Amino acid sequence: MSKVYDHTKDQKLKDLVNQVHKGENVLPEFQRSFVWDPRDIKSLLVSIVRNFPAGSILSIRRSDSQLKDFAIRNFENAPKIHEKEAVNIILDGQQRLTSLHNALYGTGKHLFFIDVNKLLHGEDFEEAIFSLPNNQKNKNLLVDKKYQINELKLPISTFVIEDKTYKWIDCAAGTFAENEYKNDATVVKYDLANDFRHKLDNIINPIKVAILDYEFPILTLDENSSIEAICKIFETLNNTGVRLSVFDLLNARFHPYDIFLRELWKQAKENYRNLDDYNIDPYQLLQCISALTSTTQSVTRKAVLNLNLSKTEFEEKWHNVCFSMSNVVNMLRGECGVISHKWIPYSTILVTLATVVSEFPIDKGVDSGKHKDILKKWFWRSCFSKNYQQSPITQISQDIPKLKEWLKNGIEYLKFDATDISEDEIRDITHSQRGVYRSMMCAIVSNGLQDFYTTTGTLTSMTSSDITARKFDDHHIFPKAFLRGKSIDNEKIDNISNRTIIDASTNRSIGENAPSKYLKEIKNVQGASISEEVLRSHLIDDEALAAIQKNDFEAFSEIRFKLIKNRLKELLQ
Repeated sequence: MSKVYDHTKDQKLKDLVNQVHKGENVLPEFQRSFVWDPRDIKSLLVSIVRNFPAGSILSIRRSDSQLKDFAIRNFENAPKIHEKEAVNIILDGQQRLTSLHNALYGTGKHLFFIDVNKLLHGEDFEEAIFSLPNNQKNKNLLVDKKYQINELKLPISTFVIEDKTYKWIDCAAGTFAENEYKNDATVVKYDLANDFRHKLDNIINPIKVAILDYEFPILTLDENSSIEAICKIFETLNNTGVRLSVFDLLNARFHPYDIFLRELWKQAKENYRNLDDYNIDPYQLLQCISALTSTTQSVTRKAVLNLNLSKTEFEEKWHNVCFSMSNVVNMLRGECGVISHKWIPYSTILVTLATVVSEFPIDKGVDSGKHKDILKKWFWRSCFSKNYQQSPITQISQDIPKLKEWLKNGIEYLKFDATDISEDEIRDITHSQRGVYRSMMCAIVSNGLQDFYTTTGTLTSMTSSDITARKFDDHHIFPKAFLRGKSIDNEKIDNISNRTIIDASTNRSIGENAPSKYLKEIKNVQGASISEEVLRSHLIDDEALAAIQKNDFEAFSEIRFKLIKNRLKELLQ
């Protein structure tokens, strides 16, 4: 096993924050800005003064590592960096070093002071330290020596400037002696100053030394660490709750080559609104590029992290896969019943489809219709075979070349039909089986589903924005509340045979009513012929409707189960 850490050593806090201030310690561009609450900063300073453990710092030398070409930035509120000065990239410890640098250099959103009077009266450091908002009024206090001395409020920022603390103590001692001398001419001013200076030395200097000489363990990554290892270690140690994505890492790595991923992604979402509507992850687009440029169609994290393309090559692939992904989303929404992002059966399936569509268009051309028919058939078979439920990364790499061969030469490699799904499997499909449940609901929607009340067209003919604006619910045809107390298992109530999608306002109007009652109201609004047509779009035929009108849940479930199975036969043939 190769080693991960090159070496570990301890480094004094005064040196660490000084390196931050001089731009020797920097952050990778992918690291988010983060500023602690002043209470957290105070707690950290108290821990340091008490010499409690405050964690380690993870760094890697920029000049020797694979991060040497990464975009970097300075710490929050530190002076602007000069890249040639940057030596160490801090991968973990940003919050602590940012907080400590801001406190010790008097920058950031809050200024920190020590109430020396409290220390003189025997209170401890935790009671004496306080912060003020860094507005213009309080900022003036950092240079208002008269206020500081008269009130005995010592800025912590005096600690990092050589001799400044000593001069502050000397001035405070002199001022104290001068005031006492005026009140009592019999005292010796020199002795008063000396005594007071000694008191201040004894309470302030131990705090200063405790802070500046506090040692953090510094873990330095081996210079040969892989980018994948660096990324994984960062995620493991980072405790901000914000996951570092491959997209973030590549954005930083590509930056020096004038490839600006964040700008490209922003532009893509403007050009293709459905990418944003369907919560497409830009990492999926990078996976598509990796599949297109890898001899093995690999879309692993490692493969994506090791993308190595010129600016021209990368941007050409990027625009191609964005366009292809948008076309895939349009196909799934308009022809496969995936009316919103939350109904995508398996998000990883999009990578396979977009990668293949980038070479086999579905938007235009004499073969686009044939391509689309094959892709829809493949989509349904992949969903109901649950191929993407486990090991999807491997499945993507296996499917891409085979699906291309199917599109190119008609070699139909994925065989799966309704006979491959047992009746028991369908009867067990509930919301807890997310992938296959979503697939089944999409199968119902793709049947030309209309809302119970609003006959303004099918859901698949609506735009994704309209669907989002109107909001549609996953609805129990026999309301759960209506069936309560009838000795029917929840699994049967929640089964796909009792579910469909309707407008949220329609769902609220149904409430706990018996299905016979709310269907009667629908007929009164729309007329019997229209309502029956709408119900058929939900896979509710005349026989199922008769069971609903009798409020016969068991009979309805059996009838609709058969209708759903027939729908599967149509899609999987």
